[in-house]
Amino acid sequence: NADIKVEKTLLETLKYYYPDYTYITEESGEIKGDENTIIIDPIDGTSNFIHGIPHVGIIVAKMINNIACSDIFIAGSTGPLHIAGALNKKTVGFYPSKKSSTSLRWQTINNFHKRLSITDTDRDKKNISVDIKKTVLEIQKLISSEEIIGN
Repeated sequence: NADIKVEKTLLETLKYYYPDYTYITEESGEIKGDENTIIIDPIDGTSNFIHGIPHVGIIVAKMINNIACSDIFIAGSTGPLHIAGALNKKTVGFYPSKKSSTSLRWQTINNFHKRLSITDTDRDKKNISVDIKKTVLEIQKLISSEEIIGN
């Protein structure tokens, strides 16, 4: 399994440099260590990888209060995006236009007024496309919005 091989290689390398950290991995789960945490998704986009579609990534997120002290977190629908949502940070999530990957299904759990979902507009599913001007304006609006007290 490619996920397991990639994760094993990443863990071996990262543990060499950060032996005391906690690791949260997609395949192995949590490996307890100190308060510093590294999250690993060895192949983000496994289905694409299996089908030879070149839209995949390796996610390694070192989280030493980085997300907790951020004002806004922008990412594809990945683990760190959902952690930011769980911390009730402002989030911008990018989602493909596939029935199995909709923003409704995978939206973050932060307050509704703190999340923005951007969905791929490419109908032939060959590329990932968004309306850049509209997206930038929506992100600017989210960034400038004031916190609603009590939510």
